[in-house]
Amino acid sequence: MAASTATVSSIKRYGLTEVFRPTDGVDVDIIFVHGLDGHPYRTWTSDEGHIFWPADLLPAAVAEDKARVLVYGYDADLASTADGLSKDKIHNHAEQLVAVLSASRRQAGATERPIIFVAHSFGGIIVKRAMIYSSEIHGHHVSHLRSIFLSTFGILFLGTPHMGSDVAKWRSWLDTMYNAHCLSPLVEDESYLIHALTTGSETLQIIERDFVQLASRFHIYYFHEGKPTDLGGTLLYIVDEISASPVLSDVERATIQQDHAHMCEFANRSSPGFDLVTEGIQRYASQAPSIIRSRWEYEKSEQHSRKELAASELLDDTARGIQHINLKDSHDRATIQPDGSHNTSLESTRLSGLQQKSFYIVSRERVKDFLGREDQLQEIATFFSKKSSQQPKVLILHALGGQGKSQIALEYCQRSRNQYRGIFWINASSDALAIESYTQIAKAVADFNSASVQDGERVVRLVKDRLEAWAEKCLLVFDNYDQPEEFPQVQKFLPKIESCHVLFTSRHGDLGRLGSLVRIPGMGPEEGVALLLRGHDKRDIETNFATALEIVERLGYLALAIDQAAAYIRYRRILPHQLERFLNTYETQRERILNYTPSDFWEYSTVQKHGEEDQAKAINAFTTWEMSLEQLKSPPSMPNLEVLRLLTVSSYFNTARIEESLFRNYWEKCEDQAQWLRALGTKDDTAKDQLDHGQKNEYGGGVNARSDPSSKANEVAEIRLQRQVKGFLRMFKKKHAKSMCVSHSHQSQDGNDHPPLTKQGSGEWDPNRFWDILHTLHISSLVQDLEPGAQGAAFSLHPLIRDWLQLREPADARRRHMKESFLILSYRVKVPLDVHNPAWRIQPRIFLAHIDACISNDERLAAPHAKFGSEITDFNTAMNLAVFYLFSARYVASEEILRKVKETCAANLGEQHPYLPECLFYLGRSLQFQRRYREAEQVVRRALQLRARALGEEHPKTLQCMKSLGFTLEKQRKFSEAECIYREWLQLQEKVTGKDHQDTIPPMLCLAGLLSPQGRHDEAEELSRHAVQVCEETLEEPHSQTENAIESLAYVFANQAKYDEAEARYLQCVSLCEDRYGTEHPRLEYVLQRFGIMYYNQGKLDDADTMFRRALKLQLNSIGEEHPRAQDSISYLSLITYAQDNYAEAQLLLYRLLEIWQKSPGKGYLSSLAIMTKLAQVLRKQDKHAEADKMDRERLGLEKAEHEADWEEDSVCVSDLSEAPSAQ
Repeated sequence: MAASTATVSSIKRYGLTEVFRPTDGVDVDIIFVHGLDGHPYRTWTSDEGHIFWPADLLPAAVAEDKARVLVYGYDADLASTADGLSKDKIHNHAEQLVAVLSASRRQAGATERPIIFVAHSFGGIIVKRAMIYSSEIHGHHVSHLRSIFLSTFGILFLGTPHMGSDVAKWRSWLDTMYNAHCLSPLVEDESYLIHALTTGSETLQIIERDFVQLASRFHIYYFHEGKPTDLGGTLLYIVDEISASPVLSDVERATIQQDHAHMCEFANRSSPGFDLVTEGIQRYASQAPSIIRSRWEYEKSEQHSRKELAASELLDDTARGIQHINLKDSHDRATIQPDGSHNTSLESTRLSGLQQKSFYIVSRERVKDFLGREDQLQEIATFFSKKSSQQPKVLILHALGGQGKSQIALEYCQRSRNQYRGIFWINASSDALAIESYTQIAKAVADFNSASVQDGERVVRLVKDRLEAWAEKCLLVFDNYDQPEEFPQVQKFLPKIESCHVLFTSRHGDLGRLGSLVRIPGMGPEEGVALLLRGHDKRDIETNFATALEIVERLGYLALAIDQAAAYIRYRRILPHQLERFLNTYETQRERILNYTPSDFWEYSTVQKHGEEDQAKAINAFTTWEMSLEQLKSPPSMPNLEVLRLLTVSSYFNTARIEESLFRNYWEKCEDQAQWLRALGTKDDTAKDQLDHGQKNEYGGGVNARSDPSSKANEVAEIRLQRQVKGFLRMFKKKHAKSMCVSHSHQSQDGNDHPPLTKQGSGEWDPNRFWDILHTLHISSLVQDLEPGAQGAAFSLHPLIRDWLQLREPADARRRHMKESFLILSYRVKVPLDVHNPAWRIQPRIFLAHIDACISNDERLAAPHAKFGSEITDFNTAMNLAVFYLFSARYVASEEILRKVKETCAANLGEQHPYLPECLFYLGRSLQFQRRYREAEQVVRRALQLRARALGEEHPKTLQCMKSLGFTLEKQRKFSEAECIYREWLQLQEKVTGKDHQDTIPPMLCLAGLLSPQGRHDEAEELSRHAVQVCEETLEEPHSQTENAIESLAYVFANQAKYDEAEARYLQCVSLCEDRYGTEHPRLEYVLQRFGIMYYNQGKLDDADTMFRRALKLQLNSIGEEHPRAQDSISYLSLITYAQDNYAEAQLLLYRLLEIWQKSPGKGYLSSLAIMTKLAQVLRKQDKHAEADKMDRERLGLEKAEHEADWEEDSVCVSDLSEAPSAQ
């Protein structure tokens, strides 16, 4: 083929230029995109012969594929030319590429023609961002822009810096280019584009994360430069292999033996890399038409379905009732939503007849190159296809961690999407995380919106009710259900219908009670070798199969271990014919680990805890991760001890999501104790001076150990990485140490005899530095699911890696790191004064999961004398976590910690120490929340005595105890004693602050709330009016004390039957709260409930119904249904619906109330006997006499055990629960 006539003048500088079109029609578009400071002609033109290869050489290679060739130009100039610097950002370039390409193809009537991109350097970033942008388009008016994503078949990346590169390299390279072309050097104000391409760039990280989600749709070919660039006498790789060829499965990789600038230029067919690049283009061009045609057919079908669904949903919206919260008996189902409304079965039946939306909520990422496991997938499909009486159908996938259980489940989800209306993935590591997963499901299937930690059971019931109402099948996957003893109530999460299929993955071998058990074997020989050498040429795999199989056998056919070894092989650039190197290294590390393994390692490391073969599998998997640690020790600038400590401490948290904020907060609050974090997350060069001392340590091995010190390539790599690390470090001045730690011991946490932890120079937290460390661990597969977030970076650990990190430690080191994990959490957990503050109510559930994990680790691994809370140095940490448990409605867990701390304090410090009354006070609060008022009274009285003796009776903490004691007495109807305590509290407060001070308002309101129900209205009204007056004179509105005082006065009016005055005050209070907090704030729930009680007493049932339903919605989203006030709302609603002859809903409400009572006996408006009596009446009203007689018999059986004195009306004053004192 003759050379083209294309010249630099014939190529448009900006936009698309067609440089070749076949004469017999066009089937494929091949589009070239240049890089930073590139040109659509010069970038692709060789210095030798000025060959413009897209037009001069490529057409002959793709002649049979009818390929049109285009080049694209855009403004990426960085030289200070007359036109100035490019100001466009990556997303601007990407959007422009999509728009220009879409317009050109529409005009040519070729919207659905396949596309193959060839991108050099920064051009690859533009193409990736363009794919992300185009894939996210769904709007009707811009749907044509989505065609670029749909039509793209393959992308060839030539030297693209997917992970970034050093700023200095870019500047030197660009300066060299400018000098060669006689341009002005780069100006001092560096371009945004240069900074976007630097290593650790957040922009690149986000683009890579989003592109990975799409990558399975494309054929991808990575090319990296094989020669360094001469930068004024210094040879450097502008984009190294790790950045140009990131770890991604099911992609092709190759080297072009040219430097960065010349790897995209080919002078002839013998030029280095030409055959590889053109062969890839030709292969993609021949495969693309049929695939893209199918993709468009599917897209058009989906568009048609979406239009039908939109029409269906429009009808659905008109029929949708108000949301419900499910309260059901064994025969009838209805739903009560947060607003208290209910749904009729007729409406549910009508809605189910409409075409329904499907759901695919799977949080984990499925591997693209899933291999084998067809037998297991077929077994799953066969099990769920068989008819069964089991409701639901439950199947458990069981194997050792790392065997591939989760990936098999993910593959089944993907293959079965068309068989289910909904597929949902649940993190079953703990009940807290399972509830978090159900919350996400509820948001999707029921328009549910709640961030409360107390409403978990309601969320579960809501999801179950919605799924049970479906006529279609659904699939629930409970992943990592490895500790059933920590999550025993999992069956309550399962819908009770045959059409619901449930799949568990678990390392626990005794789950036969849940369903059928399938044991997942190791990978087969061919599967294992394919996984180990994925991405390599088929001929290389066949030639080196025997050696690769030996490695797979040594790894026990464990999928996770094989994947880990594959990552190590890629990192070390070991080619298939060099696999003996891996075997030699593996044997060396295996011997060291076997010599180090503690005695309990062998028992742990079996699937069923027996059998020699299973032991060997676990040992091999652990050995593989030891090798990954060794790779972190090169270069020597890597903070090895600190990185391993980060991993080890993290292993004691819940592994699902570990956030950077934990460690950042620990560094900021307890810098002396957290000195080791300086090397990982601060801008401080002095930290580096303390690293790499070469000593042996408890983590194993020397810090400066290198896997291959004789290798020149490794030395060059180390030098390059050292330079990159130095680019991220900044010098800061020394400052004084903070003294915020519980313990100020000079002994190092890692157990070595280091100097005292004084400040050698401190720096501010550097999230980029911390990300770099995590990114290195992620590349080595030691951490998973690395992603940026609102709280900084977040990552997860595989459960088997967690166990390995814990068990590889000696017992004393394990104990220290467990304690440090508790300490980190105690500094991260915040307990605001106002429990009605949304910032408190929206505390992430993940913190509860972390605390649960730490407690579980402590119980499992710590010696009896070293349990958490058994040492006085644990006091502050234990108190913080116990209080967090307390105000997260985890009352029993809070009580257990507080009792242990109380015993430790009494035994080691005596009753005179201030720690003891602090502990007793919160223990009393825990008992109060459990309505165990008699026990609470004893504990609070003791706390009051100790505080009065140590601090004086006028101290705020003493007065705090008096308030708590008065509340406890009031709940036991000891009104005289409670009155004495409240009056003494008021007198002491007036003595301290004066009569008309705002601090006197709480005791006045508590006293008024106590006197009014006893008929002492005049004094109660006087106290409330005086409180309102004090608020008006001393407080600037808005203020919570003003709201409390107005509500108290309304309550007193209502008790006197002065309903007009009471209504006016209630309306005033509601208005103040709504203006200050909004209409959905939990602060309103108490006022609305009191308002509802007043309307109920007046006989205004419709008004009362409205108030109680609104109050119940807020209560369920804040304090939870087990709180007495929420029970009161349900009780009153049952009485109202009964009075309105709505017996069906009254029955459901009463059954739900009885279920709450039986699970956690409380002191709500109705006792269990009263509930059962009322239930029998409701049942008889519906002619359900047999069921009513049964209820009467059960009630008579309980009468002997339950006494009338054991329950009372729960009249809580607003001020009683309006604050949550913090632990010291």
